[in-house]
Amino acid sequence: MEFTTIFWVVLIVMIIITAVAAMEFARIAEMKGHSGTKYFWWCFLVALYGIPMVIALPDRGNAAAEAQAQSDELPDL
Repeated sequence: MEFTTIFWVVLIVMIIITAVAAMEFARIAEMKGHSGTKYFWWCFLVALYGIPMVIALPDRGNAAAEAQAQSDELPDL
């Protein structure tokens, strides 16, 4: 195989891996209650900043806290 062919194959594989990882981080951002498309592009184009940004997002959709807030009972100690 020629060097340029190997280069393009490696480049395409790296782009696919980066896209899959960015989709997963966008899904994580949506699970935390944030819009996923913005975080997909941050993770895809600038992964060095996008991935830590998604990790540091606050959790807006915490179902356990909502369930506990709706309950009038005191927790068992």
